[in-house]
Amino acid sequence: MTNISSFRMTRKMAEKAIREIAADDEKVIFSTHALERMTQRGINPKDVADILLKGNVTTDPVKGKRGGWECNVTKNVRANRDATAVTAIYDAKNYIIIITVMWEDLK
Repeated sequence: MTNISSFRMTRKMAEKAIREIAADDEKVIFSTHALERMTQRGINPKDVADILLKGNVTTDPVKGKRGGWECNVTKNVRANRDATAVTAIYDAKNYIIIITVMWEDLK
């Protein structure tokens, strides 16, 4: 019997999937928590789109409780401040959920 290892999404694969999916803003879903944190932290939807389309995946994607590949995407968005969008990629269904957003310098 042959050992079959389970599929692992790499950072590079995650970046490619995120950029392709996020090109259509209707495929990006914001959790209530993310919307609350965006308001609280002064991060707007345009910042998040910029993070998704041009940022770097900074954590190895891991399978989340609901089946999506979760990872952090980080990019400098303004005044030399890096912001991170914690994402869940549902590539089979072709959408992304934004779990939360944060400033990296305030961790």
